[in-house]
Amino acid sequence: MIACSFCAAFVLPTKTTTQRPEQGTGGRPVQGGRHPTIGPEVRRGPHTARGREGRRPRRSARGEERGGHRPGVQQHDPQPSTRRPGRGPLSGASGHLPDTQGPRAVLGPPPTYVDYLRSVLPTTTDPAFFQFLRSLDCSGVTLCSVPEGTVVFAREPLMEVAGPLAVVQLLETSLLCLVNYASDLCTFGWARISLAPAMPPWSSSAAATRESPAPTEAERPRGLHRIWWEGTSGPPLRRIVVACQQSLVCTNAARFRLASGPRRKLLEMGLRRAQGPDGGLTASKYSYIGGFDLTSNVQAGLLFGIPVAGTMAHSYVTSFTSMEEVWPQTLVDVNRDHEPVDFISLAKGWLGRVCELLGVEPERINEGELAAFLSYAIAYPQNFLPVIDSYSVTCSGLLNFCAVALALCELGYRPVGVRLDSGDLCKQSVDVRCALRLCSKHFSTSAFDSLIIVGTNNISEQTMVELNKKENEIDVVGVGTHLVTCTKQPSLGCVYKLVEVRGKPRMKISEDPEKSTLPGRKSVYRLIDAEGHPFLDLVCLALESPPEAGRHLRCHPLVGDGTPLSVTPVQVICLHQEVFTQGQVTHPLSSAAETKANVQGSLQSFHPRHKRLEEPDSYTVALSEKQYNLVTELRRHSSKKTNFILAN
Repeated sequence: MIACSFCAAFVLPTKTTTQRPEQGTGGRPVQGGRHPTIGPEVRRGPHTARGREGRRPRRSARGEERGGHRPGVQQHDPQPSTRRPGRGPLSGASGHLPDTQGPRAVLGPPPTYVDYLRSVLPTTTDPAFFQFLRSLDCSGVTLCSVPEGTVVFAREPLMEVAGPLAVVQLLETSLLCLVNYASDLCTFGWARISLAPAMPPWSSSAAATRESPAPTEAERPRGLHRIWWEGTSGPPLRRIVVACQQSLVCTNAARFRLASGPRRKLLEMGLRRAQGPDGGLTASKYSYIGGFDLTSNVQAGLLFGIPVAGTMAHSYVTSFTSMEEVWPQTLVDVNRDHEPVDFISLAKGWLGRVCELLGVEPERINEGELAAFLSYAIAYPQNFLPVIDSYSVTCSGLLNFCAVALALCELGYRPVGVRLDSGDLCKQSVDVRCALRLCSKHFSTSAFDSLIIVGTNNISEQTMVELNKKENEIDVVGVGTHLVTCTKQPSLGCVYKLVEVRGKPRMKISEDPEKSTLPGRKSVYRLIDAEGHPFLDLVCLALESPPEAGRHLRCHPLVGDGTPLSVTPVQVICLHQEVFTQGQVTHPLSSAAETKANVQGSLQSFHPRHKRLEEPDSYTVALSEKQYNLVTELRRHSSKKTNFILAN
């Protein structure tokens, strides 16, 4: 799995800068902007989406953009002019965090939402509970995570959140929702993230009364939760997960990259099949981070700096019926002082020569398709890349393209290529390439040698593997449905478990060993062998001494027959880093391009046997001696408690 950052849904502006809704913050959700943040405030960028993208937000009397809020979320950009795509608030594997200069994070619903909760909860609910909700903030939360873009494995804690129990407990659903989808798009294996849960401080032994004050900070129990990815039910080939904000999408994208190889360019084009607008934007960003090169989602390009690309739609081609619909009909000649030329007559002349060369009767050419190509070429002479299978590739689309492309070349322009969207893509791409080379040689047009062929048509991971086995001339592959919906593994399965309260380790003990948790605060170390490949990830208690390079150590694999291992690493890398402390970001933020580079670097470091799409070798995740002993002790202690209860 690839570890990615994500944001929380229950986040409010800071105490020092927040305006309540009735004071003019607005009541509309702000979507489609820059990076959401876990922390003081969430900002979705300079544009809002109120039924359509690109509509500007209203401004308050003070000249500030009036964003909006949804239950538990408000958005604000303290420095909108200094933000650039990919450099917004984030938090490695743990979530988007506020800017380092921003104020403290505040968690809790506005008064209107507290009133709603009061109306739906039982009338016997302690009034102190609602007072407590109004006072929530994240100033006491500390978050450690695996760096975004790092490959992680099963049952490893991706993230650790410590703080007041009630605060970190309220983050559970939001964090899991956000990390599961993003991580699964980028997942190879299964991993677990760790966060800190909470027992409600108002449920103390002393009975609360209507006059009871909310618990003070010192009285609030503090705990530690962890998010884990339980992927044992997923396909056996998914052994690696890249830790990202949206690790599901990101890992799926990385698998597509491995399946396609390094040569082909990959175009993400799944917005129309994604799980809503937010899911579409998430998929575009984290597909790019996972290894894709381009996106058809223009908003993702605007917000995150991802290169955008697209081709002509079939509906555009079929909307034309005759040459009379082409307007204007001229195009300037860049070789002759930009003199306008009758482009239609020029293309018709080339069409006759192409038909003769390729042995196709001119009567079989679809006039509407030719009109569409001409209209598009006149509008975008430097970006001519039409879809050529609207009617017939060999009898119409290919010939119309060659005619228009040759006319563009004569006027000093360079066409880009063609797109195939149906039929046998491999065979068609070979036939198209042969025709393009023939035209290049016969008409002495070198530009035809560099034309690209884009293949799209319900591309899956298996389709990508088959492309590598067959002869084909496809340069760019466009992937949509199977990428953004993660058809191989639609969910990641991260869980959020309590591991420590008031400094005491906590453990969930299940009849299913794979559902048991690892107690206590932990650190994760990656051990490197003499060839520079990672060979084992070691989960240790946070307080114990880290493993040392060149020093022998004994550990206990999480999977296997229980036989301990003795290993000597050449290099040791600590995977956990603190990214959020007392409401402030404490780790430098990364752009989408930087995180993408981290993903590829992390993947390349592993031995190929661990990266096979089918039947990869299992990667070892093991417990240190102290961690193993703690698990054993808690299991034994739990058994004794049960016997004591039964005996009495």
